[in-house]
Amino acid sequence: MTAASTATRIHFRLARNASVAVVLRRGPSNRVQMLKWDTIKDTFEKGQWLKGRVYEYRLDVSPSGTYVVYLAANYGRKIDTWTAVSKPPFFTALAAWPNYGAWGGGGLFTSDTKLMLNHSVHYMEMLEGFKPSKKFRIDRWNETAGRGEDEPINHFRMTRDRKSTR
Repeated sequence: MTAASTATRIHFRLARNASVAVVLRRGPSNRVQMLKWDTIKDTFEKGQWLKGRVYEYRLDVSPSGTYVVYLAANYGRKIDTWTAVSKPPFFTALAAWPNYGAWGGGGLFTSDTKLMLNHSVHYMEMLEGFKPSKKFRIDRWNETAGRGEDEPINHFRMTRDRKSTR
């Protein structure tokens, strides 16, 4: 397959209280670029590329569009899946947690300062080199967090976002 025929996939997530969206451009399959879209000016800010996979259905944007939480994978490394919080359009982690597989991972912002992780109780400790921010309150999604793949996070986010647009 040549570069000209490589399939590209686009996914985006709108901030609930701002005219901002996070766009993921995936393709080739093991590369993802994050962009920040100003939906009023209809302009894009190009961001970082990540070599690996970002699970778009477990990604969420804070209500103001300031932060994004995502589950990423780059298999074959010591820690090959992780959940991270960053500032769009960059993948550079401000906080990160190990996930050890594609079960669970990712999370939801319930406010700009509260993040609910889709992690089992065993993976709530941050990766070495990161420490909790005093800005954020971080909890587990619920007692079954980390047991599924895209659900229940994807369903809850879609239901929440559908209600916020009415």
